[in-house]
Amino acid sequence: MEVHVGGAHWTQSGPAYVSGSAFLDGDLLDERALADRVAATEDADELARLLSRANGFFSLIHRRDDAISLAVDHVRSWPLFYAVTDDVYVSDSAEWVHETGARRGFDPVAGTEYLCTGFVPGRATLSRDVSQVRAGEIVTLAGDGASVSRDRYFNHRPDESSTPVDPEAFEAVLREAVGRLIEYADGRTVLLGLSDGYDSRLIALLLDQLGYDDVVAYTSQTADRRPEVLEVGESIARDLGFEHVRITTNDADYDHIENSAEMDLVSDVGYLAEYPSVNKVVQRRKLAAAGIDPGEVVHVLGHQLLGAGTFLPDWIRERDVLDRETLGDLLWRLHYSHWELPGDSEWRRLLESRMLEHLPSGLYERGDVEPTPEAVSGFEQWYWQERLPKYIIIRQEYAHLGFDVWYPLLDRALFSFFEHSHHHDRVGKRILKETARRLDGEIRGTPSDLAPAGSSQSRSLREAAWDRLVDLVHALPDPASEYVRDRYYAYTERDVYDRDPRYNIVSEAEFDGMALPTGNEGDLHRTILLLYLYRQGYFEFPTETEFDRALADT
Repeated sequence: MEVHVGGAHWTQSGPAYVSGSAFLDGDLLDERALADRVAATEDADELARLLSRANGFFSLIHRRDDAISLAVDHVRSWPLFYAVTDDVYVSDSAEWVHETGARRGFDPVAGTEYLCTGFVPGRATLSRDVSQVRAGEIVTLAGDGASVSRDRYFNHRPDESSTPVDPEAFEAVLREAVGRLIEYADGRTVLLGLSDGYDSRLIALLLDQLGYDDVVAYTSQTADRRPEVLEVGESIARDLGFEHVRITTNDADYDHIENSAEMDLVSDVGYLAEYPSVNKVVQRRKLAAAGIDPGEVVHVLGHQLLGAGTFLPDWIRERDVLDRETLGDLLWRLHYSHWELPGDSEWRRLLESRMLEHLPSGLYERGDVEPTPEAVSGFEQWYWQERLPKYIIIRQEYAHLGFDVWYPLLDRALFSFFEHSHHHDRVGKRILKETARRLDGEIRGTPSDLAPAGSSQSRSLREAAWDRLVDLVHALPDPASEYVRDRYYAYTERDVYDRDPRYNIVSEAEFDGMALPTGNEGDLHRTILLLYLYRQGYFEFPTETEFDRALADT
């Protein structure tokens, strides 16, 4: 049995290794205290009982004479990987597990799905032998590798409530969550990523409401975001009395990735399960230039569970039932859109079947139609289990750059709150948006020159018209929708390389030589990185895949 963890963020107490901290029965346990509590558990069942009461962001390994248990928090903020081959191999580095314990090479199906989603769904990775611990899961491996058991100590399963969310009760849970952030910060500066959206704005408003004024907000402007985002972020910070930092990028910030700090991050964080967010290296340089010391702050981001609701169209609220095909189409178009696969291709048929396998057990088992609340719940469970922990959360990247990170809107109490709420309030993040607007009015007075984030007033007419066209295209019935969608997604401006500095991780000649998909410009930089790693020989497949088609001309 071999265990390998790296970095100062891991603490050992006897047989236990812990990264992160948690609130337990209302008390904040730092890494040392949490490791001591984990070390005192006698078996996986007792460990599960302990973690079922924990609220925080952590990963842990508990090694006993006859077995080893691995667990991650309710959102898998810090991943763990394992392989059982000639021995048992465990690490927070998928690459270490693969290089040390893998025997069967890389999986072409997982690779193609990765190309479409930006992560490897399920417990798989690019390596045939390496598995990952899933959110809220405890994996126990026998010392001889003869048995593997996987159990949930946490499972997000929204049920249906016919009662609308009580705004006061929701605000109270939010205040408690931000209160835990304040306790965790313990007087340190809160470094808040503040956009023009509702999530980070809500955190800023609650920090102000709770009297925590040691806050530095920063707003990033990237090529796929409106320039007004900087003005909105600065305006919010100014009204709340917070210091504000603007971050803008240009081509010089993204030199070719060879021998760069971005490549160091890829090597440190790894790539076998999800795209490393190399943009954070540039962000770190900009923050350092503004005088921000990573060791002196708690980096706070507005990621939250209701992100699933932003992907569900409003017409969902009006339907009593949702069929399997419609839900599958939503999942595919919204989360498998990084790479274009023809509808009749073998790859697409295979990946669509795998995608539906990741839906919660029981959904559509009785037929092809489910009541809308159950279907929405299934979609949200998929988002929590797959996209949120593997595509959204980037704690490893920030740790590599020296930051401590906390996610107040992913507080476990908010998960419990939303499990018993009406799905109408979750679709489109309605309750969160309404709460943010109300608090904005109470605290800031909602200045007339600042429209609510996402409103047509805060965007150009051209952007609003284009978004409306997207909505119309998505609303078209089949078979007309398939033809029009193909034409819509075929449209893109080929000058994206000049307009988005993030693409400069490769040369313009390399970019032009790639058979890149169209229509997903905002995420194309992630696809380019994965293709670059493949071309450089970081991984290879025994059969031809979409990677080969993309790089056929390079």
